[in-house]
Amino acid sequence: MKERIIGLYKSIIMRLQLILSPVISWSISAVSLINAITSVGVIAFLIYALGFPVSFDQTISLPLFLFSFYSFFCEYTFNFVKHIKSHTKRNPSKYNKKKKISPLYVILYGIVIALSVIWVMPTEWLEKYWSVFSILRHNYLMIVIVAIEALLKLSAVITHSLSSKISPSWIMVGSFMAMIIAGTGLLLLPRATTDGISFFDALFTATSAVCVTGLTTIDVATTFTTTGHIIILLLIQLGGIGIMTFTSFFGLMFAGKHLSQNKMLIKDLIDPENSVSQIFTTLRNIIFITIAIELIGAIFVYKAMSDYTLYGAFVAIFHSVSAFCNAGFSTLETGLFHPDFRNNYLLLNSLSWLIIFGGIGFPILFNIWQWIKQQIVRLFDRIFHRNQRIFDYKARTLTSNTVIAVIMTIILVVGGTIIFFMTEYNNVLRDDTSLWGKLSTSFFLATVPRTAGFASFNMGSLTSISVVIMIIYMWIGGSPMSTAGGIKTTTFAIALLNVINTLRGRDHIEIRQRTIAKQSINRAFIIIFSSLVVVALGVVVLSIFEPKLPTQYAIFEVVSAFSTVGLSLNLTASLSIVSKITILIVMFIGRLGTITILSCFISNKGTQFYQYPTEHIPIS
Repeated sequence: MKERIIGLYKSIIMRLQLILSPVISWSISAVSLINAITSVGVIAFLIYALGFPVSFDQTISLPLFLFSFYSFFCEYTFNFVKHIKSHTKRNPSKYNKKKKISPLYVILYGIVIALSVIWVMPTEWLEKYWSVFSILRHNYLMIVIVAIEALLKLSAVITHSLSSKISPSWIMVGSFMAMIIAGTGLLLLPRATTDGISFFDALFTATSAVCVTGLTTIDVATTFTTTGHIIILLLIQLGGIGIMTFTSFFGLMFAGKHLSQNKMLIKDLIDPENSVSQIFTTLRNIIFITIAIELIGAIFVYKAMSDYTLYGAFVAIFHSVSAFCNAGFSTLETGLFHPDFRNNYLLLNSLSWLIIFGGIGFPILFNIWQWIKQQIVRLFDRIFHRNQRIFDYKARTLTSNTVIAVIMTIILVVGGTIIFFMTEYNNVLRDDTSLWGKLSTSFFLATVPRTAGFASFNMGSLTSISVVIMIIYMWIGGSPMSTAGGIKTTTFAIALLNVINTLRGRDHIEIRQRTIAKQSINRAFIIIFSSLVVVALGVVVLSIFEPKLPTQYAIFEVVSAFSTVGLSLNLTASLSIVSKITILIVMFIGRLGTITILSCFISNKGTQFYQYPTEHIPIS
């Protein structure tokens, strides 16, 4: 009898599972589609409310937000039930064992449940017994929660769309173009500007912000309101790290880390050298380290501005993000040339180090951090376990990429500081009365061309030698996988080493007992050649439409745009419309990289498994 009852119970459970499984799956699909549609509506309502001079409460449709909130609640519940159900099977598959739910997902689901309970409680009963939670009934809190949920949902949708057979290059180009178009529309909103701007000025500013360049045709400080500055700040942040980094991170977090096809494509977009299994970790590290460095930098910038009550925390955060992302935008009138800050050496040094950290590259920062941890472990081993682990093998931690990038950065920064100290001692540096001041300004001069674009001095007053050095520095730029532009330090170093080895009669490059791959050498020369072609074409166009412009000035402006620096010899705003469009296009190409642009039009034929007989062609 007992066995019959148990058998009947199991039969009922199995039938319920067969009935409920398709119902749950269908419900998840339906609610997910509804949430995707409502997310677009929520974002549209928020943009309208923030961009137009109307009352926020009059603009926002609270029923829409309530519907969206409980729709998200339903989706979270169905997904949670499905996840729990997959783990309560008597014999779960290997796939289900590996499938884990994100802790952040659980936390967010808990918050949603708590708020759902609080919001359905009668107001009188809540105020009488749980008055401490009354603040949670505020409409603005619900709006913020729903807005975050909408952004996360759209991120998941974008990431899921990556499963289609689209070239990573086209995805990168498309994401930046979409961000520029969206930024242009946001900057055209009435609340974003003090007195309105033209479509082209909005387009140019949005492109410059997304491409983290800093070149502008208008005065950013006076033209835009606080709302406009916030929009520019978001564009800089998304453009510096990459929109795909954010969308991929949140998409993988909430759409599931098991999306292997998506992760393969994201690997090509984020870090082609890393393994697929480490993509989510890489994305998380990029976002977290960015926020951490920017917050620390904002504290130092705020400290440097503490003597000036007119400038608050937002100004400090804006300049910290702008410096780390190598953008060069400033909310100060006349930028850092402002009388209050041109000789503020704490501010200049803080921004300089933010520029260096932002331009060194995320993989290099991670690699250096791993090396530091390894050295700490070795130190403790020597102190406490010297006899036990003295013969343990220690794997090499620092990669050749890290060594090259760090050495090149040190050479460029130290060498530039010395050069600018010598060439501008009696020119730009004459206002600095102390030796520390002159060195700080020289250090700042050596840092900003790679590729931040801040200026605490009149660019038009630089000596000819300094201008030439700056052009070279702008062209080289920062390191790969960073927020900086240019051809990159490793590209320049590999090309230089290849020239030296070729003259010595060697057919390969060796660094730290490692041979550099031929593919890296070929890519280096492709980048150098294509960058020179783009710069040359840009200079030719500017020379045609700006016949009175000196060639040196034209080269400086085009290289600054291509390397996403943002420095200008005070002529961007005075250029003709064709020249401005040229600068805009050069900025876009420089930010994405010439190889990315060329990859959109030249397909990869794969590995060639044959080789014809070799024939030497006279070169010189």
